Amino acid sequence: MTQSEFLNGLKSHLSKIPKDEREKIVEYYSEIINDKIDEGKTEEQAVSELGSPEQVAQSVLEDYSDNDSKHKENQKPRSVGAIIGFSILIPFVILMVAVLGVVSLSFIIASGALIVGGAAFFISSFWIFFQSFPAGLFQFGIGLFSVALGVFAMYGSIAFGKLYFRIVKATFKKYVSVYGGF
Repeated sequence: MTQSEFLNGLKSHLSKIPKDEREKIVEYYSEIINDKIDEGKTEEQAVSELGSPEQVAQSVLEDYSDNDSKHKENQKPRSVGAIIGFSILIPFVILMVAVLGVVSLSFIIASGALIVGGAAFFISSFWIFFQSFPAGLFQFGIGLFSVALGVFAMYGSIAFGKLYFRIVKATFKKYVSVYGGF
């Protein structure tokens, strides 16, 4: 079964709950499937691990009815302290996201510069070979080392960038879930 078939089946079996909740649930399972695919599984394997759309929908509907009744019983209005706390805390969260974004971008730019500079050293070493063989050999080695270090750093920078986006996504989801009523 493909991801779209699974999600369409799940959506049709969840017709008893409100549309916005249904869309959130379908999006959640879509992310789970995409994460499993990113981990190296095929689309069919990722979908089969979840079970059939009917089973998943039944489990979701049971949880939804339990949570809905508990939520209605325990729902409290937001306090003034929570509103003020959110107002004070959100600038710090935005600052954290901005700083991590700039650091991630600067790592990628620095890695790219290291690759380009190393390539320039590598190419110019052939001209220097004709003037001084030891100096040309030294510059050839430095250029090769710089390119290799740049490629290694670029790999780490891209991994850090992916981590950055996961942190931003998780932070945003957490704030929406906690302060979603604002």
